[in-house]
Amino acid sequence: MELSGYEKPAPTLEIFENNNANDRGPNSINQPGFAHIAVSEDSAEDAKDKVIEHGDSAMGDLVSLTLQDHRTVTLNYMRDTEGNIIELQKWK
Repeated sequence: MELSGYEKPAPTLEIFENNNANDRGPNSINQPGFAHIAVSEDSAEDAKDKVIEHGDSAMGDLVSLTLQDHRTVTLNYMRDTEGNIIELQKWK
């Protein structure tokens, strides 16, 4: 997947599944290395519902924050069935 916001050639994100991996325990948001991935959605609430429909779980409540530049971000942290943390965001 090519990342947006960059000139060509843009960086890419590759996601692989390894069914033979050793269990490393659950991720935490403040661990060293890769902790979570954030994705921007048209609706953080609709995305949360869709993620839950697919067997994943919410790590907390949907939160909206207004920043000093008056933009608002609505976000929620989710955990997928493999224990990975996903941050769902909606910016206004």
